[in-house]
Amino acid sequence: MKNRVLHYWYVAIFFTVFLANTHGLSAVLVTNELAVVTIARPLLENDHTYEYTLNVTRTTDEWMRWANGTFQIAVTGGGPYSNLAIELIKDSTDLNLSSYTITPRIITNTFLTGNSITAERASITVLGPKLYPDAFEVKLDTTKPLRVGRFRIYTIDTTPFPSEVTLSWLQPESYFQTTAYKLLNDSIPWHEGNNNIEMLNRAVYTVEPASRIPSMQIVLCDSTYYEGQRVCRVQWYTTTEKNSYGFTLWRALLPYGETDITKLQYEQIAAFPGIGKGNSNSQQLYPPYFDSVDVLRGERYFYKVISMSSDVTVNVDSSGVPIEGICSVTVPYSVIVKAVARQNPFSEGTGIDYKLDDDVYLTIKVYDAIGQEVITLMDNKFMKIGNHEVIFEASNFAIQGMYNVVFVASPIKDESVELSRAVVKLELMR
Repeated sequence: MKNRVLHYWYVAIFFTVFLANTHGLSAVLVTNELAVVTIARPLLENDHTYEYTLNVTRTTDEWMRWANGTFQIAVTGGGPYSNLAIELIKDSTDLNLSSYTITPRIITNTFLTGNSITAERASITVLGPKLYPDAFEVKLDTTKPLRVGRFRIYTIDTTPFPSEVTLSWLQPESYFQTTAYKLLNDSIPWHEGNNNIEMLNRAVYTVEPASRIPSMQIVLCDSTYYEGQRVCRVQWYTTTEKNSYGFTLWRALLPYGETDITKLQYEQIAAFPGIGKGNSNSQQLYPPYFDSVDVLRGERYFYKVISMSSDVTVNVDSSGVPIEGICSVTVPYSVIVKAVARQNPFSEGTGIDYKLDDDVYLTIKVYDAIGQEVITLMDNKFMKIGNHEVIFEASNFAIQGMYNVVFVASPIKDESVELSRAVVKLELMR
């Protein structure tokens, strides 16, 4: 009986190995894998700052709640570790900081005296809660990993990194890297409820390729224009953003007839803290701002937008110049700027295309050659800034001859401008 039991045991081992070989090594790894830990979206923000995110992706039903971890990263090309610092970027972690403690630090030779197997490194230690219900639940969804946090490595004296910087997991992983989960029930013989279960070599550590954030530009776009009713519409977008926290909007007036823009004196008219997109390397479009102006017509306004960094100071480029965008908007002097008949002479009717450079109340009347009113086409009607048309149909009593179509416009909310007039001469031929 004993030999028969041993025989069955050997057969079971052979069958297991055979299945592993027929499915291939990758199938075995997938079955054995508990989590993927990734250095995600590493970005070289500038010459002396490097950012990256630590993600933990759950890949199995074997666990649900993440407990803690230690992540040791080698920084290659960053210069001496004694000149490096590391910090957790504010509000960048999915973990509840009342239950978890995240400690990023740089380990230098001053910490390593007498240790035989160790190395200088960037170290992140995460201590989790004692109880299972307080641990973070990681969804079994590869698109929604646990974001341990986004971290920034930089040179203490802000000197540029001496060469191209790369990040990698410190080796050997089995010694330097740890991550653990919690189980509520005693499903493992040696496990007690609410204890941490280390994933050991069943976590896969990866590094995404790094990219460099290009230089930031602020562009005041074509949608910046005179809105009407003495309101200027200002809108901007950024080609990319470096540590952008928000923006300030500034305005200067170039008086009528003046041409030297170097004499402009800007004043801040608005601030938008907290709307910046952080460290995005894609274009960001921001909502328009409507600026009410109160001067005579014919004046030209200049606007500029300046980026604020996360410490609410002005962002500057490598030459120390503030990152900003500048444009100008002219408040129109005239109101009715075009009135042209489509068909002239005409026999039955014609259309008149006209353009308004402001919102107005508009009256349009038709007079005959001796100045008598023939018909009113529009009577003190509100019309928006832009291109319009009006149709004049010759009535049965209209006789052949010359007619004047008179436009009279009164700008909205602007007592500084007298009534604006335009006259279109038409010839009716029967």
